[in-house]
Amino acid sequence: MQEIIQPPAFQRPSGKLYLSAPQLNLIDMMPIKVLFDAIAPNYADGIEDLVNNRITITLPGFYDVVAHAILDEVIADKAYEIWLYLNGLVEHHDLKHSSNVNFLGLGYSLPCYLDTGDFLEVFITSYAGADTVDVYGGVPIQTFLAVQRVR
Repeated sequence: MQEIIQPPAFQRPSGKLYLSAPQLNLIDMMPIKVLFDAIAPNYADGIEDLVNNRITITLPGFYDVVAHAILDEVIADKAYEIWLYLNGLVEHHDLKHSSNVNFLGLGYSLPCYLDTGDFLEVFITSYAGADTVDVYGGVPIQTFLAVQRVR
């Protein structure tokens, strides 16, 4: 069996931004940037960019990227989408259809190669027919963007 060698911790930067309060009233059918405003505890590796609500990579390598959002005031039988933007362009997205009202979770995990200076942002689109859907925030496990260099 081959041994897995992990790089030292300083070569595995990680970052996690989250939404500390709700982001209210998404504009229907328009991708809206999630305005991350807090850094999760134990994730302050200097790659978090609160001014621009994104994570900027400082060391090239393969990363695991996780984006998650909880939507509130969801309207039943409508679609909702979460988008990951890499350097201002769509890299990945996830579309879900709501069969109930109230809360809906959107998210995914994406392994990818990222280079120094690459930046990641998250957008949400509501196709609810109304501007009343909110992005839920409060604690680091609800609406967040997290990255971890794996090699």
